[in-house]
Order: sequence, then C-alpha cells, then structure tokens
Amino acid sequence: MDPRCEIVPRKKLTLHLLPGKYNDEKMKLFRELEDVDYIYVHHHRLLDFTANGGLHNCHGPLRLRSTVLSTTVVEGSHTSEKLSSALKQVFEAWVISKKVTTIVTDNSANVKAAVEILKVRHQPCFAHTLNLTVKDAIRRTENVFNAKNQVKNIVTFFHHSTLANNALKEAHKTSQTQPRKLKQDVETRWNSTYDMLQSSSCGKLKERVSSIAVPQPEEADEAIAGPTLPKKPSLLWAKFDAHAQNKKQIATQRHTAAEMEIRRHLETPLIPRDANPLDWWKDYSLTNPRMARITKNVLAIPLPATSVLSERLFSKAGELISCRRTTLKSKHIDMILFLNNIRE
Repeated sequence: MDPRCEIVPRKKLTLHLLPGKYNDEKMKLFRELEDVDYIYVHHHRLLDFTANGGLHNCHGPLRLRSTVLSTTVVEGSHTSEKLSSALKQVFEAWVISKKVTTIVTDNSANVKAAVEILKVRHQPCFAHTLNLTVKDAIRRTENVFNAKNQVKNIVTFFHHSTLANNALKEAHKTSQTQPRKLKQDVETRWNSTYDMLQSSSCGKLKERVSSIAVPQPEEADEAIAGPTLPKKPSLLWAKFDAHAQNKKQIATQRHTAAEMEIRRHLETPLIPRDANPLDWWKDYSLTNPRMARITKNVLAIPLPATSVLSERLFSKAGELISCRRTTLKSKHIDMILFLNNIRE
C-alpha cells in the first residue's frame, strides 16, 4: 500500500463523508424534481424493507429518468394502512404528493389496498403478471407440469448427493461432452424453470415444453426493459394500425382552440413505430401545448410498466447486508443504496 494513502476512519466515513455526499446529491434531486410535472413510482416490499423509485417525465425537454427515492424500514405487520402511511411519508419528504400519478406494484392484496388508500392510480407490474401467466400455463398443462417436476426431482438429487454429482462429471468425461451445471427451479426466481430445463438438456422434455410460450432470458429482459417493436407486420399490429388510421379520419366542424388542436393532431401523419415518441413530442409540443401536457402524463409511465427496478434494488441490498455487516443502520443502508443509483 502506498504510504501516502490515508485510511479513512470508520466514524469519519459514517458520520461525515457518507451523510455529506448523500445530502449533496439529495439537494440536486430536490431541485430537479421541482421541474417535474408527472412522476410514476414503482414500489416493492421484502421482509422489513420497502423500496420506492420514481421514473418521471421532466418539464421542458422531454426525457425519462429513474432514481431511487427511499429504502425504508417498515416494522411489524405490513398492513395496507401501514404501507400507505410509509408511501405518504416518502412523498411528503420529497414534496411530490401532487405529482405522483401512478404507482406500479406487484399483485399483493395489501399493496394494492395501500395504493387505493392513497387514491392514486394503480398499475400492476407487467413482469410479475407475465411470470404468473407462464406459471399458470405450465400448471394447467398436465404433461409439461409432470415432466417439469420429474426434472426438478432429478436436479435436486444431484444437488444433494456428492457421489451422484461426481458420477455425472465422470460420465461427461467418458463421453467427452461438455459438462453443464444443473440449475434448480426456484419459485421466486423468474426464468429459473426455463434455466433448469435448458441445463438438463432433455430432448423429450424440450419437445413437451415447446408447446408453451416460456420466455427465454433475453426475451424476458427485453420485455422488462421496454416494448420490442416488431419489424415484420403481424395481425396484432395490423389491427392497431387500422384503428389508428380510423381515428385519424375523425373531423370536427367546431373551431375552439382545444378542438382545433385535437383536429390538427389527428391530421398529423403517424410516426414510424420504431421512432421515439419523446423525441417527436419535443418539437410537436410547441404547436400543440395542450395535447403535449396530456401526453406527458401518459408517457411518464414506460411500457411495459414494471417494478423491476425495485427488484434490482433489493438484489443490491442483499449484497450490501451480509453476516459481516449486521450492525449497519437502516439510515446508512438508505444512503448507500441512494448514492449507488446516482449517475454522474
């Protein structure tokens, strides 16, 4: 170690450096939120922590940005009243109560009830819903469900038996094939069923599973990150395009400013499906300010709306809180996770 390097004492780090950096970045975000018109919040809870993140549409130049607002300890039972109170405190602390238009959560009854108490529009997480749909499809298809359970039992056996695992490695060496690590199906881990079936390399099983649209990891990530725009026409998009074209043919004989603006919007040529609507509205908002303000509220919610960012926040929290860091205070955890999300 360089002798000129000075090791920062723990108390100086926790009492001065960490809070100082946190307060500086928090004030920057405060100033930025003052110019924000609409905010959508994704909320997730795990054990005693609740995470809140905002993906908002800024006033002026249209752009979307995600950030962590709070990682809060919620003690006791997670009732809808307690969760709604925790959310309300976060909104009031950031002075965004009147700007939050939508809260995206999982499908838990208590979380949905908490959003209803706040009288804010609730949007179910698309990723959670998709995962539940795939699970239900597998459960309702008897031959696939039974085959999946058989493979799970086999993988469990090899994970629990060192002798069997060594015998499997020897079999790979004898047949001169590349050994694969068998992956286990975990109920709470998305795509783990697909990963387990893929790692098992069971030909007959793959034939059975091929009849079910189980999303591959790459496809699932793209679905979570944003809508995948098809390059080839499909029946679904053909119906959508026909509906949009019919809407364009609507005309009005009235001449109020708002109605003229709507008419001008309907007569505007449709933008390409692979174009970024935010870039288009940056210029179009000058001529249609009323429509632009309504559009901000809609585009503030990225499609598909998910709480995946909060899920990732908990993954980071799991790495931060370990057996060697059991004395970390909740306020320091909140500061570290907040600063970790800051983009310079």
